[in-house]
Amino acid sequence: MTTERRCAIRSDLPLKRFAAVLAAAVVLTSIGCSRSISIEQQTTRRKAPLPLIANPKPLPCPSSRKERQTTIGLERCSEGKVYTTNATINRKVREIVELLSDKREKTLFTIAEVKWQQYRQAECESEADRYRGGSAQRAIFAECLFGINREHVDRLEKEHDFLVATRR
Repeated sequence: MTTERRCAIRSDLPLKRFAAVLAAAVVLTSIGCSRSISIEQQTTRRKAPLPLIANPKPLPCPSSRKERQTTIGLERCSEGKVYTTNATINRKVREIVELLSDKREKTLFTIAEVKWQQYRQAECESEADRYRGGSAQRAIFAECLFGINREHVDRLEKEHDFLVATRR
């Protein structure tokens, strides 16, 4: 074999190795993604973290009525309301998890909360998308979050009250 031929073979080697690693990664990923886990399996695993909502503190709502009526003012005020309801939801989630008696109940509640958060995000993205590219898009998104949060707080409060009444 000539020197030129050996160099050509070696230059293809990293590309072939990359292709093999990529193919293996795709196969392993598809195997891992296709596996579903039952509720029983989920309850026997380690304790899952609480499904709390990330809640960074927003900028304050403007103090003057004129500033609150601007798009930025509306957005800030809406974000403040979302921040408050997120904190209430997180507090209620902690309280409810403490009241639940067994692992299965806690796991089911945690799964439901995660799915609710996904629903909330998708619903508000859909609603705000009607204003895509416009200055009101973020304010509409925040108002949507606030409305859905308020309904969820009511539901969590009822759930909390029911658990307190039945766990005595």
